[in-house]
Amino acid sequence: MHTLNQLSILAHHAYCLVGAKVDHLLHTLKKEHDIEPRGNPDFFHEKHESFGIDESRRIKELHSSKGFVTGEKRIFILEIKSITHEAQNALLKIFEEPHEHTHFFILIPSASILLPTLRS
Repeated sequence: MHTLNQLSILAHHAYCLVGAKVDHLLHTLKKEHDIEPRGNPDFFHEKHESFGIDESRRIKELHSSKGFVTGEKRIFILEIKSITHEAQNALLKIFEEPHEHTHFFILIPSASILLPTLRS
């Protein structure tokens, strides 16, 4: 698990932020990394009450497409209240082999909703 304070350097490709607010994350990305979400074709932000396999497949499709701006960071922010085991396993495959300059941020209410393999 990560905290917003650990985002001064985007050293990882996937971050799990427990209890974090999306406004704080957006502010940190803008301030620390000059990443502007508005009008950015390489920025994806979604909210899900329940995140299932179909949503995971959609993220996989978006991830597999090329970024619009060469060399720029691609940002995926997923606010998730609950997530199925199947969806987590599908996301795990993406996290194991991410595209260069891609970063995932999963905002969840509690770490207990994640499988141990995805938490690590």
